[in-house]
Amino acid sequence: MQVSLSKGEADVTFAPGNTVRYEQLLRAIEKNGFAVKGADLVADGTIAGSGSDLEFQVSGSGDRLRLAPGPSGVASITHFLGKRVEVSGSVPEVAKGKNVDVIRYTTVTPK
Repeated sequence: MQVSLSKGEADVTFAPGNTVRYEQLLRAIEKNGFAVKGADLVADGTIAGSGSDLEFQVSGSGDRLRLAPGPSGVASITHFLGKRVEVSGSVPEVAKGKNVDVIRYTTVTPK
C-alpha cells in the first residue's frame, strides 16, 4: 500500500485470493478519520445478470457491484455473461455509512 497524505490518495493492491471486501476497506478508512471521495478499481471477477441489469462479482471477496458504463465505457458487455473478466472503472463517492453498489466501468477484458 502506498499512501500520499499531501495528495489525499492511497494505492492498495491485494494479493490473489484476498477476501477483504471493498466495504471493509471503506469503513477502515472512515474509522481513521478520512473520507473516501471515490475510487479507481481494477478487479477480477464474473459478470452476472441479464439484459441491462448486469453486475460484477469480484473474485475472492464476493462483492457484487452493479455495472454501469463510464464516460468511455463499452456500450454492451452482455457477451461476457458468466465469464471471468477483469473490470477497470471507478466507484463513486457514497455517503458515510452507506454501501457501494455500482462500478462505472471503462474496460472489461476476458481473463
